[in-house]
Amino acid sequence: MQNKILEQVIKWVEPQASIRAVILVGSHAEQKTTDELSDYDLSLFCTQTSSFIESDDWLEEIAKTWVSIPEKFTFQGKAIPTRLAIFEGGDKVDFAFYPENLLSDLQNAKPLPSEYDMGYKILVDKDGHAKGMRSPSFEGFKEERPTKEEFHSLVKEFWFEVYHVAKYLYREDLWSAQFRLNGIRQNDMIQMICWHEAAKHEWDYTVHKLGKNLHNWVSGDIWNALHDIFPHLDVFEGWIALKKTIQLFKKLSHEVSKALGYDNLSVLELQMNQFVEKLEKRRGR
Repeated sequence: MQNKILEQVIKWVEPQASIRAVILVGSHAEQKTTDELSDYDLSLFCTQTSSFIESDDWLEEIAKTWVSIPEKFTFQGKAIPTRLAIFEGGDKVDFAFYPENLLSDLQNAKPLPSEYDMGYKILVDKDGHAKGMRSPSFEGFKEERPTKEEFHSLVKEFWFEVYHVAKYLYREDLWSAQFRLNGIRQNDMIQMICWHEAAKHEWDYTVHKLGKNLHNWVSGDIWNALHDIFPHLDVFEGWIALKKTIQLFKKLSHEVSKALGYDNLSVLELQMNQFVEKLEKRRGR
């Protein structure tokens, strides 16, 4: 049974001459379990988008809106404007406005871009241009092997951030320490986790760069280790979490570097470990 908000969107789309097709992607189109809080991700293919991005008044024509946020992302080199909307009652719909001519690119795509290969459903197809798309494989977002430069860049960035976490813990500037530690988790750690899982599966494994549903695709030992890198706003816990973060990142990066045949920058690792240990001891006196 189709959700009411989707019925309202389709009803609104019908008289909109500039919207030629609407395709549902994301969790509701994938072979995954959803619940009442799962977003609806809609790709709208339009002959013009200005009327939808210059004002948000059109959202109220669909349903009463609590809040909407304008964002953009890049798809095949083109900037795609979006409106991320939460409607009264809690339904969240992400509208992405594509140029109509991109539909022909999707028809000819082999394979489909990951966003569509993970699963899609055609909701509106006024000109019949979407029906020629390949069927989804329900696979996508495979992590590619990083180059040596990409791997080393991430390792360097990790240790650069570790330096700052240690410095702020030493100063007992807990907000700043947590801010930098959050950055490590959201950028360096999750990327290394993605590489690590992909490497274990011969680079043929679906991951998520933002860590969505991480517990479903990461190995159990790593999932358990992650519980130790989220401290309370406390100096003692901060040092423990930093050391646990270093321990986990070293394990992951060493195994990835071995799989790829890359140097793991052991000299930098040794120097930064010594620096962290020195600051912690000085702070403890």
